[in-house]
Amino acid sequence: MKKIQCAISQCLLGDNVRYDGRSKLNAFINDELSTTFDWLPVCPEVGIGLGVPRPPIHLIQIAQKIHAVHVHNENNDLTDSLQQFGQSLQEKLKMVDAFILKARSPSCGLGSTPVQSESFLSNGIFAEQIKKQFPYLPLIDEEMIEDQKSRVQFFIHLYYYRKWKRVATKNYHEQDLFFKQSAMIWSLKSGESISTLLSLTRKQREETFFSILKRYLSLNGWLNNMQVATGKNDSLLFKKTEKQLMSLLKNEFPSAESLSVIDELMLDHF
Repeated sequence: MKKIQCAISQCLLGDNVRYDGRSKLNAFINDELSTTFDWLPVCPEVGIGLGVPRPPIHLIQIAQKIHAVHVHNENNDLTDSLQQFGQSLQEKLKMVDAFILKARSPSCGLGSTPVQSESFLSNGIFAEQIKKQFPYLPLIDEEMIEDQKSRVQFFIHLYYYRKWKRVATKNYHEQDLFFKQSAMIWSLKSGESISTLLSLTRKQREETFFSILKRYLSLNGWLNNMQVATGKNDSLLFKKTEKQLMSLLKNEFPSAESLSVIDELMLDHF
């Protein structure tokens, strides 16, 4: 079995790379996911040359823009360095299928990092850069992935992202088969006609595909609709769905002509 390639904030694997010289070992990730995922550890703060241990950094707002600065010396701005480090990983991250990030980190947080003296949360600087470079890459943090509904959402995003990448390198015929298969599902969800979807260029198809996927994979969207449609117990339903997903992710994908159980599940219960 070929493992899924996944980038991850290095501290979550138990490496002592945090500012205080410690790790943030996550038992669920290491015990439950390591049999399925092959990790690419990334610590952006170490990556830009900061030591271990090191002075802590936090986020502040300057002229409507978010900056990462040293807590005790806000003139020491690390924003550009963290963005450039993200850019330097461009080729490596093309090879991964997902990224698990550290919650509330000024570099890696996903909408969970406090901005000092402000009343809102933000992405970390590095995480925001990765989102710009890879707008369709499945991203999640270690807190969200321990929540079953969020995890199922992430795995379905991951399933379709891998499926898209697989056909993106194939000839146009296989790409067309995949998109026609998807159009049967997505046309019902987006309100667009199948003929409209099939007339799009490859780039437009990619943007449309992931835009619709993102819209309908919200926790208030298809997950709740699926529960209502089936009338099944919440935890049992998602446990079964997660089991199906993990089985699919661990094995080769079906041919482009066939629908997987996940395609059928989404078609039935979106």
